Amino acid sequence: MRTIIVTTALVLLYSCWNAVPATAQAEKTGYEFTGSVWPLSSSGNVLSHGTTTDFRSDLGIKGRVHPMFIAVVKTAERHGFTFEFVPYRLNGDNSLTRTFRFDGRDYPVQDKIHSEASLNYIFAGYQYDVVKAQRGYLELVAGIAYFGANVRVESQQVGTGTEDRKVPLPLIGAKFRIFPFAGDTFNINGEVKGMSFGSFGRYIQPNVNAALAIAPHVRLQAGFNLVDADAHTSERTKGFKVRFAGPIFSVQLHD
Repeated sequence: MRTIIVTTALVLLYSCWNAVPATAQAEKTGYEFTGSVWPLSSSGNVLSHGTTTDFRSDLGIKGRVHPMFIAVVKTAERHGFTFEFVPYRLNGDNSLTRTFRFDGRDYPVQDKIHSEASLNYIFAGYQYDVVKAQRGYLELVAGIAYFGANVRVESQQVGTGTEDRKVPLPLIGAKFRIFPFAGDTFNINGEVKGMSFGSFGRYIQPNVNAALAIAPHVRLQAGFNLVDADAHTSERTKGFKVRFAGPIFSVQLHD
């Protein structure tokens, strides 16, 4: 992740280093709200009492379209706060081809199950402009992400089992935006944030987008988003691992 951040900074410094125009210097405060639809592909597992249950092969859970919401509030020329929310809702049905253990219950071969996974992701962070130029900027971001996960399995033979996980994760990263042509009609933007937690896992979330202004305060953008999270106890008896990836389409409102 460090390599990505350094490379982004060098590209911005090379391609965008111009004096900031007077209009940009006057922008002390502002806002940006992004609403997205994300048709993601999902994979992962739940770790329960030392036993791994796979989302796809065991629970039959696959991807679906999800909303994502991001709000940025600039409180000063180089300072601001960012907030994100994604309500992940996944479900699936499966006829088991192997026996697996979940929530202290054994789900046998040929059992028919229905699974539901609910994961709320909330991020709140501070951002600071380290590079601010005529055709782009680079920001550093630091904050706390919260995952509240619930996985429920209903079986015709065994009954219902449930696993809950609530995990706060400190994250750091960087955001950039480049205006490759004169004016602000088109821009390329992206972000990467994450953290390694040693024996407790890791988290990384990169994304990149191309945006087109269709009105003075409205942009449409399309890109790609990835979430790769692995959080567990040091003994690997409880935890979860998820990987969500896919194209993302957004409407962005800004001041």
